[in-house]
Amino acid sequence: MTIPTGAVTERWTFGADSRICSSPVVIGGTIYVGSQRTTLYAVAEQYPHSGL
Repeated sequence: MTIPTGAVTERWTFGADSRICSSPVVIGGTIYVGSQRTTLYAVAEQYPHSGL
């Protein structure tokens, strides 16, 4: 993984039920994050609006 050193452009956002309290994990194009309310989200990196 490479970390950008220049300007970064937001591609999409994600709304959760509460504050995200974990670092994201990316496996096979799916982003996994956990919220303070113990909800685990799995968001497709390519299709963030397609559901879980």
